[in-house]
Amino acid sequence: MGTIVVKRLNRRLDEATTVKTEAETGKARAETVSIEVATARGLLADVKQMMTEQREAYEQQIAMARGQQEAQIQSVRVQHQADMRTMEARLSGVEKAFRRHAEWDDQATTVLRRVHPDFPDPPPVTFD
Repeated sequence: MGTIVVKRLNRRLDEATTVKTEAETGKARAETVSIEVATARGLLADVKQMMTEQREAYEQQIAMARGQQEAQIQSVRVQHQADMRTMEARLSGVEKAFRRHAEWDDQATTVLRRVHPDFPDPPPVTFD
């Protein structure tokens, strides 16, 4: 009878050990899942932070590029205006010189035609 009691007690002990082991295994699994979830959340937070920093860096680069582009456009605009003023001044000088010489050319052509009646008219000058 003592053997039966010992076996029965051993069986209860084995069952209790099994229940305890299963509970500890479940707890370990839950802790593992909890750690994995925390790790995943941390990674997501890191990725979000990195993306935010990258977006801010890109926005700064774009703003700097826009500023440089606007400065270059303004520089080209100023240079173009200066070039246009120079060209207009040159054209005005050419037109003034033409008007000063036009009368002289007409007189010279008239005198030449007295000697050479078939002398051609001077070529027309146009300022387009």
